[in-house]
Amino acid sequence: EQLEPDTLRRLLQLGGEFASRQKFVLAANQALTVEAVLKLLKAAAGASEQTISSSMVRLLAKLSVHADQGSGPIRESAHEAMRENVEELIRGWELRDPNPESYTLILDRLARTAPVLSPGTRKGHVAGTVRLLQMGLELDAVGPLVEKALIDLMDEGRVSQVLEVLDRSPGGSQLAGQLMAMITRPEWIARAAAGSELDEEGLAELASRIGSPAIEPLLHALTESDSRTVRRKVFECLTRMGPEVGPAAVERLTDPRWFVKRNMLGLIDRMDPLPGGFSALDFLTHEDERVRREAFPVAVRQSGNRARALQLAVGDSDERLARMGLLEARNGMPPGLDGLVRKRFLEDGELPDLHPLAIRILVGSRSPETRDLLLRVCARRSLLGRLRIADPDPEVLAALWVLAKNWSGDPSVSSVLGLARSSSEDAIRTAAHGRE
Repeated sequence: EQLEPDTLRRLLQLGGEFASRQKFVLAANQALTVEAVLKLLKAAAGASEQTISSSMVRLLAKLSVHADQGSGPIRESAHEAMRENVEELIRGWELRDPNPESYTLILDRLARTAPVLSPGTRKGHVAGTVRLLQMGLELDAVGPLVEKALIDLMDEGRVSQVLEVLDRSPGGSQLAGQLMAMITRPEWIARAAAGSELDEEGLAELASRIGSPAIEPLLHALTESDSRTVRRKVFECLTRMGPEVGPAAVERLTDPRWFVKRNMLGLIDRMDPLPGGFSALDFLTHEDERVRREAFPVAVRQSGNRARALQLAVGDSDERLARMGLLEARNGMPPGLDGLVRKRFLEDGELPDLHPLAIRILVGSRSPETRDLLLRVCARRSLLGRLRIADPDPEVLAALWVLAKNWSGDPSVSSVLGLARSSSEDAIRTAAHGRE
């Protein structure tokens, strides 16, 4: 190990014919340390006027490092791999081809192995594949094996790892630039989203580097993936790309499938500003309530659509959408909506669970019809004609609260409020004072 390379080469030249030198190196391969074997191999190549590619030399050098620094099974595997490759290489020197067949077959066999590196566990596989990619970047040497390592990682959803490795590659690495250019194409978005595991942060970062060309493959994944998890992650990725997603999502609203319409409307609702060229009111009459639910928040944001959207939602047969309409009405009730609320929830008695909420939004109504209806909700006459307050259920409390807010000075209301304010029930007294 202490001899200089030139000295080793001259000694091997003095050792006789090629066959003798070959036999000597093969024997040394089994006896000396891996570092010494590598040094001897380089000298023997020079003495025999044979060619070893720089990539192979670097690969063997990496194996020798792992053989010296590894522990346990890693060291044993690296030792064995190093010596096997040296033996195959030495035996191939008898060929005229400077890249002999045995040597070529070794590299080709390594490149075709699937997966790259074959460990006993998935975690070991990923770690080994990352190391292989890092090795290629350190050597700045591209080849089938390095490309396959990259592809394996991307197909397994390790997008963040790949980007981190490429970003941290040695300065001036041409390979890093080549690989980054390869994966920052739209087709790689589709590939990453098609895997069984999806790295949401990595996908978002990759999409941001690709830019607007990533929108279409992401929308395709959102509409075509069978995995709910994948669709959710792709949806979040699209929302992070900003308003430029909006027009492309609007175009897909023509898709006849209900879930595509629902997803596109949900995506559009996350855009600020909203894209133009369509009216969400068209989807508030869709046969599927899930589409109508997603259309409602978009419709109330569109100029001129809010009043009609509230009417459609409050009158909808779907309880969830009706609740959404009532909650939105608290931010401002358009003219005429109070009549629909009174008739549907208080007169016809539909959707009982929504009655307290419906009553509370009537605080925006000053009509006598509303006042009289609320009085009938919270006050009763006994058989002897005496006025009394009804039991303190949510509807009664809501009615008292609205009456106190809107008509506390009305003679027909003040007597009821006075009776309620002297009640033994804390909840009734609180509501009658117009407090929450």
